[in-house]
Amino acid sequence: MKNKVYKGFLILTTVLLSVIYLFPNEPGAVTRTNQTSTCYLANPLTEKPSRQGYNYVAGVTAASQVNVKYDKSAPPKIPWGTWVTISKPAPIPGVGNTSRFRIDDTGDIEWKQTPYFVDVYWGGRTTANGTSCVNNWGIKTVNVTY
Repeated sequence: MKNKVYKGFLILTTVLLSVIYLFPNEPGAVTRTNQTSTCYLANPLTEKPSRQGYNYVAGVTAASQVNVKYDKSAPPKIPWGTWVTISKPAPIPGVGNTSRFRIDDTGDIEWKQTPYFVDVYWGGRTTANGTSCVNNWGIKTVNVTY
């Protein structure tokens, strides 16, 4: 009897976590259309994203435009820790295609991109990652939902 209850619990937990992951946005989610998405590199051993206490993780970390033009210390327009979904999956080396990212960094202090652009962390500063970033992503136009 205990095994059946335990198996039922595991199945229910798996289903609930899958639903949360597959449908991350609340009913009041916002979608910003025609936003710029770019990619960037950083050395995860010596550099840290703007969000205090976090590290760069390929396939997870992304940056949002700062809330105050020219202020590197300003928070991002899309709040820290927000999971965003972009409409085109990014083919990140070593990770594969992914379209969900967490805002842990800021960028575009000069506001040259669209207001809700997403800058996807592509990996460490290697020639291969740089080539992949430029050739496989570059600058895309996506819808951003959060």
